Amino acid sequence: NVETLYGGANKADVTGNITLNINNGIITNAFGGNNLEGNVSGNVFVNVLGGEISYLYGAGNKAPDDYISTLNILNGKVDNLFGGGLEASVQEVNIKTNAGVIIKNLFGGGDAGNTTGNIIIDTSANIENLYSGANQANVGGNISLTINGGTVGNAFGGNNVSGIINGNVDVVINSGTISNLYGAGNQASDDYKTTIKINNGNVSELYGGGLEASVGSTEIVVVNGIIGSIY
Repeated sequence: NVETLYGGANKADVTGNITLNINNGIITNAFGGNNLEGNVSGNVFVNVLGGEISYLYGAGNKAPDDYISTLNILNGKVDNLFGGGLEASVQEVNIKTNAGVIIKNLFGGGDAGNTTGNIIIDTSANIENLYSGANQANVGGNISLTINGGTVGNAFGGNNVSGIINGNVDVVINSGTISNLYGAGNQASDDYKTTIKINNGNVSELYGGGLEASVGSTEIVVVNGIIGSIY
């Protein structure tokens, strides 16, 4: 069992890419990047093939940087997954989760660390709460969420608690079962444009806006699928 795992250094620079492979085991905190200081000249790749992780971050703890973070969750269980860092910034985030993966809370961005560019999420996992943006941080680019399967309790196109999104939000549902789908955030109000396209799948409640969060404008396109109510 591991309490805290860093793919990068503590307070030093890393030349080249970082690849962190987690095959199994129980981990409390796992970071793709550095801990306190230091720059990563390449990009970060996090691959989870199994195990149980309480907190998984695609970027660092407090060491800000401008690399691209790519997370591939192939198997296992993650309680809290962040595409970005705890307090560390990152340039861009790409997240892919396979069918059968169990995630309690998924955040496309960081906890309190900003994402300066785009966030791309492609998921087929079973997720309790999915926030396409950050928890309480800014997103400088666009957000793209594609759900290709699995079951999702609550899916949000925007941020959770706070933070600004400078780009727009695109949500595409190709398959899966979703209880509540929101085009915007939970409590983080903003003025971006949200586009939701339902190609297939089962959505119980579809909201163009957020739960308690405002949004600039919303467009909803339904091609196929089963939807209980649209607001």
